[in-house]
Amino acid sequence: DRTPMEGKTGVARLTLTTAVPVVPIAVWGSHNVLQKEGPKGLTFGRPIWLQAGAPMDFSAYADTPDDPVALRKVTDAIMAELSRLVADLRSRYPKRWS
Repeated sequence: DRTPMEGKTGVARLTLTTAVPVVPIAVWGSHNVLQKEGPKGLTFGRPIWLQAGAPMDFSAYADTPDDPVALRKVTDAIMAELSRLVADLRSRYPKRWS
């Protein structure tokens, strides 16, 4: 159904190691542009929407960069925000392009 799947912990590892906030960015509509039919599968003129969420600060987990439970909590929080952003884009995307 093209919604975000379960995330891997790479972004969580980066944010906990570097103390840099995560800016979640969702994209909707690109799946309508490049289809699996190869070169003839390109469909130009369809909108691709992008939405950035607020920066997510995970400094509360800074002292646990290698804790699997903390990594999963951070990853799940990021994926939940991405899912929310995708759902919002998807609900407002023009039906004629769906």
